[in-house]
Amino acid sequence: MLPTDARGMQRIGELRYKVWEEENSINTELFPNRCWIDPMDTEARHWVVEIEDTGEVVATARLTLHTSLEDSSRDVQIWQRCGKHLPLPTVDLGRLVVLSVHRGRGLAQMLNKVRIEAARDM
Repeated sequence: MLPTDARGMQRIGELRYKVWEEENSINTELFPNRCWIDPMDTEARHWVVEIEDTGEVVATARLTLHTSLEDSSRDVQIWQRCGKHLPLPTVDLGRLVVLSVHRGRGLAQMLNKVRIEAARDM
């Protein structure tokens, strides 16, 4: 398991950038360091899938817990703009990425299962 210290978060952010760049779903000018880390990352729980032999990070996912609708996070702001009234606490399952060459192996499904179990435990 990849620690979510500064270096671990850097590797997660680099994977996000790489996946979203491949899919043309990122404005690369906003990320000159080729790393997508946002303020919620410090508050969130993260899971990663690494290749054991090489240590390459090939998939990652995030879970954020929200205990207040006064939360200034992007998640809560979007829910409020859409008129969503969610029970508290609530979680957001976000930032799931899998390198294209590793798709179709059930990695996203596994990450979602782990995140949903963690959310229930919260």
